[in-house]
Amino acid sequence: MPKSYMQLVHEWSLRNMDPNMVVDPASYDPEKLEWLRNAWDNLYIDGATLMKNCLGALSDPLTTVEEQTLICEELSDLLENIDNATVFGLINGWAKLNNIFNSNKQTELNQNILRCVQNGVHSCDKVQKDVLPVWSGTLKQILSTLNQDYQRQLLGILSSFYQNKEMALVIHEQLENDFVKIYRQKGFADSERFKHLMNVFKSAAEEETEYNEFVKKLAAE
Repeated sequence: MPKSYMQLVHEWSLRNMDPNMVVDPASYDPEKLEWLRNAWDNLYIDGATLMKNCLGALSDPLTTVEEQTLICEELSDLLENIDNATVFGLINGWAKLNNIFNSNKQTELNQNILRCVQNGVHSCDKVQKDVLPVWSGTLKQILSTLNQDYQRQLLGILSSFYQNKEMALVIHEQLENDFVKIYRQKGFADSERFKHLMNVFKSAAEEETEYNEFVKKLAAE
């Protein structure tokens, strides 16, 4: 049976109680360990603590790829909640997540991290304003070297920003590239998500606002 996220965090917490000690959960009495795991699974822990534990476990070199995937899934679910996504900025979570992304070469882990960002920026304007100053450089780099590995996750992030009238022009200036042109040039314009976004842009209200004219022009190019 695969480990649950809470079991992984429990084991990570045990390992980090003493920096000079690595605890092997198998060395515990199996019945006591099972009881502890069940109790841990049913224990209420606030979102901020859970998210801090996620970041700590993702940064731990002892965390396996399988465990990283489970942890990212949990973090992604947590960040769908507006309150959690807002608190994540207060605990410097976006910066820490950005550091993890840029300090490793694991494509699967980085894809999962981008999904976490995608869920977060989808929450509300406040979260987008927290994320952009921290992630703009990374998003710009991903776009400038766009490949199959990250194009789907990046498009999900950009979709949220570009559909926000307050943030669209801001992120467009910071990216310093037209993401629509790049996706078309790279052959990534056939996805349903991309087509849907272009249709949203094209159907912008007839009212001549700066935003409406901007997104219509993007879709037409």
